[in-house]
Amino acid sequence: MIFNKPYNLKISTRLKVFFLLPWLVILYFGAIQTSQYLDEMNQAQQVSLSIEISLKIDRLIFELQKERGLTEGFLAKGGHNESYSLQLSSQRIKTDLQLKKFSQLYQTIDFENMQLDSIASLQVIKSVFHRCMLNKEKLVQQRKNIDSKLAFNYFDYYSNFIEQLIRLMAQVQINIENSEHSRSSLDFINLIRLQEKAGQERGVLNGILNSKQVDISQLQQTISYGDAQNKILADLFSISETHHQQWLSNQLDTSIHQKVMAIRKRLIGKLAREKKLYNLEHELGYDGIIHHFKNYILRGEKQYIEKFNKSFVLAAEDISAFRQLNNLTTEELESIQVLEQTINNYKQKLLIAQQLKLEGVAIHNIDAKVRLDATAATIAISQLQQYRINVVEENWWQLASEHIDLFREISIHISSEMKDLATQSERKAGIAMFTFIAIFTVGFLCVLYLSFTTVKRIVKKITHIADAMKQMQIDHKFNVPLAVDGSDEVAEMAHAFNQMLAERKKSESELKISAAVFKYASEAIMITNENNLIETVNPAFCTISGYKPSEVIGKPPNVLSSGKHTPAFYHSMYKELEKSNSWQGEIWNKRKNGEIYPEFLAISVVRDTSNKPIQYISLFSDITKHKKYEEDIWLQANYDSLTGLPNRKMCLERLHFEINHEKNQYNQLALMFIDLDRFKNVNDTWGHNSGDELLKLAALRLNNCIRESDTVARFGGDEFVVILAGTVNRIDIERIVKKILAKLSAPFMLNSDNDAGKNEAVVSASIGITIAPTDGNNVEVLLKNADTAMYQAKESGRDGYKFFTSSMNEVVTARMKVEQALRKAVKEQEFVLHYQPVVSLSTGDFIGAEALIRWQHPEDGLVYPDSFISIAEETGLIEPIGQWVIEQACQDLKHWHDLGLKIQVAVNVSSRQCKQTSEIPITSVIRKALVDNNIAPSYLKIEITESLLMDNSQEMISSLQDIRDLGVDIHMDDFGTGYSSLSYLKHFPIDVLKIDRSFIEGAISDQTDASLVEAVVLIGHSLKLKLVGEGIETQQHFDYLASLGCDYGQGYFISKPIPVEDFIDLCQSRLLS
Repeated sequence: MIFNKPYNLKISTRLKVFFLLPWLVILYFGAIQTSQYLDEMNQAQQVSLSIEISLKIDRLIFELQKERGLTEGFLAKGGHNESYSLQLSSQRIKTDLQLKKFSQLYQTIDFENMQLDSIASLQVIKSVFHRCMLNKEKLVQQRKNIDSKLAFNYFDYYSNFIEQLIRLMAQVQINIENSEHSRSSLDFINLIRLQEKAGQERGVLNGILNSKQVDISQLQQTISYGDAQNKILADLFSISETHHQQWLSNQLDTSIHQKVMAIRKRLIGKLAREKKLYNLEHELGYDGIIHHFKNYILRGEKQYIEKFNKSFVLAAEDISAFRQLNNLTTEELESIQVLEQTINNYKQKLLIAQQLKLEGVAIHNIDAKVRLDATAATIAISQLQQYRINVVEENWWQLASEHIDLFREISIHISSEMKDLATQSERKAGIAMFTFIAIFTVGFLCVLYLSFTTVKRIVKKITHIADAMKQMQIDHKFNVPLAVDGSDEVAEMAHAFNQMLAERKKSESELKISAAVFKYASEAIMITNENNLIETVNPAFCTISGYKPSEVIGKPPNVLSSGKHTPAFYHSMYKELEKSNSWQGEIWNKRKNGEIYPEFLAISVVRDTSNKPIQYISLFSDITKHKKYEEDIWLQANYDSLTGLPNRKMCLERLHFEINHEKNQYNQLALMFIDLDRFKNVNDTWGHNSGDELLKLAALRLNNCIRESDTVARFGGDEFVVILAGTVNRIDIERIVKKILAKLSAPFMLNSDNDAGKNEAVVSASIGITIAPTDGNNVEVLLKNADTAMYQAKESGRDGYKFFTSSMNEVVTARMKVEQALRKAVKEQEFVLHYQPVVSLSTGDFIGAEALIRWQHPEDGLVYPDSFISIAEETGLIEPIGQWVIEQACQDLKHWHDLGLKIQVAVNVSSRQCKQTSEIPITSVIRKALVDNNIAPSYLKIEITESLLMDNSQEMISSLQDIRDLGVDIHMDDFGTGYSSLSYLKHFPIDVLKIDRSFIEGAISDQTDASLVEAVVLIGHSLKLKLVGEGIETQQHFDYLASLGCDYGQGYFISKPIPVEDFIDLCQSRLLS
């Protein structure tokens, strides 16, 4: 018995240990609670540390903000104002002092062992700290650029630096559960951001007040900073502490804040005036009154009268609106009067021109009679643009600084408040911890005493039970129940032992019938004797076979035979039983009702000591459902679930069979590859349900076009494959193909998703055909041939078919060779640049050159771009090629500058390079090339084509604007040969128009070409754009463009594109002459 096993410890000792363990756990949790109090104290200390770090960063931000604002005024004055220079130098000293303290803070912080439960992880804080230090290192170079007046984006640099510091302040804030501290921390950070927006407003407006000319974008930027302050103030009033809101309200009621708001109001008024003047200038200038007036004089088309009248009405409304502005001076009213007189004069002259055209007067005579000078209007607009904000820059600087100090006072108050709160929290946590320890210790000792008293009582009962059981062992009376009083667990244990004795007798009888368990098995069991006669069966046997036990016992198992297996099958079965004493497999048997069904059968042989069989035990189960499941799996693996056609897998198997089958070795086989044209439109227009319905209808139509011996398969998506097996000729194939094309091009009536009736969809098909064995004798070749022919059919206009020819492969192969060679050329840099000079048409001086790429092929020699650029575009190789061109052009440009040739270079780029999905953004490529070669951005020009502008997306506009923001001009190449170029000029940041050579070639002899060239020059100059004439082949071309006022020119008359060495010699020879 178990009680006889020896144990090292008595049960009393074990119970004491057992009861002691929970109290050890309680003691553990008490230690945890104490640790939590210690954590609260530590957290309060962390808050103090966080506030100290934040205040140090705040002092640096304050000095950086002032340096940024003074830098804005310094550069606005042109860098020549001694007073600003002294202020800026003094401020830099103050900034450097705070930077030194910040560096010391960074060096003293141990990020690896720092205990700071901040909102962000220590790794993130370290990363931001590191980025701030990098910005600090860049400050020296930034200042040099500012002093040299070469700085651009300096304002963004200071703002980004300050934003990183503010982010650092936010990240070192402690993640504490105290809601009052959390709200104060949030208020503190919001006030720092409010000061930053006020500092940005101070700096930008300081630059505006010190500059000679006000730009609309600067006004908008200044106003946006004011709006940002208002938004932060609104947030503070909605979520900040009540007393913080009161402090803020008191500061906003001061005269300083009211004066700042008054200046903002003036800025908004100035912006409104500028917008009205911009609209008025547009209605008068290009695409306005003067433009439409001249177009009508030249062309006499009615549409220009309508456009003139529309612009006249808009201009009159703009002048009237401007007149309603407050505080207009006498000079401004006179300027408005001049503008009114100008548009009225043009209106009167237009009426005269209309009458003269009706009378048949020649254009040049009409032009002479109605010509007007718009100089006065231009001067009037300039006069109106002289409106000033009437704010003295020194007063603004002082006022804005005092305004920032108002907010700074509140942030300092809040930081002191947070530090006091942290000190109080630390003191409270210490008192709570010592109180808890005292109470917990006393309570723990008292309860521990009670626990050991209870253990003593329990052990006494257990000892009584143990003694009684020992006596039962001595007396051998195991049926005597134990007598224990009470209702506790020990008494229940004694009662359970008594029940176990009662169950013992009952279990002995149940063991005798355990063999009958097989009756409840789900598998059929059949036992036969050595003569193979059935001895017994279980109920599952009767359920599956339909026989009663009495109908099969004493009979051989062949009563179940289905007749589907041969004697050889059974002979093999018994042979296996003799060999291995078991057999298993699938077999077809027959039920009593005659139904044949599949079953999985397992037979085992029972042998006696002499190894003779005495019984055969058979277990089997009905696998009808399993067979059906396998059939479904096969259908899913080989047929398309949507159309019911064979899928790609079965198609390939049938194609392989037809090619290699003996009967088909001497017959032809046709393979068609069918792709539905414009199928994507159906999905995009009516949804994928309609697309699926169309595919099902297309599959039915295809099946109706072929013979029963042929195969139609869905290859994937909207692609189908047809296999025409047996003897076929070209005439039969074309007849079937034409029938397929006719069926598929007929309208499809599709159900609507919203029950709005039927939708009529019209698609067509492109079919590629290949014939075996003529075109090939394996699956891969035939599929590739059919696919190639199908794409040829698509390129020929769709809704047609093409038979595969060997020349198709030759075209594809040739293109692949070019692509492979091009990839090698990119890797080994087999490209060179030739340069075509660009000259000033007014002086004849070289002002720059256009870089043109050539491929120095190792076998074919010099290859021009029209042979490989299109392939580079399709394969994406245009990106590394374009990057190489920019880098090489900048290297050559640096070499020219080192030689004293201060000229420019223009580089062509493709639309793919300008997209933001490029692996390396083009702005990064340009910026790196300029920095690596120390080239000023103004010496590099980027040329784009009109086809690139056709992608009128925000992404493309943004990419071009980013290039222009670098200081690089944008040239539009081949102007006038694309579509809708005029409407895009105002959307895209274009600096120079290049007139296409096709217009210049005919301008001397063809009046239409001449008029187009003159119109382009007029449009360009009216938009303040420079113009370059391409294709100058003769002196006449040169003189003609010069007479029109075209700025620059290039062409073979000046020089053809030449290698870089020859270009340098040409430039130097021109300088010597």
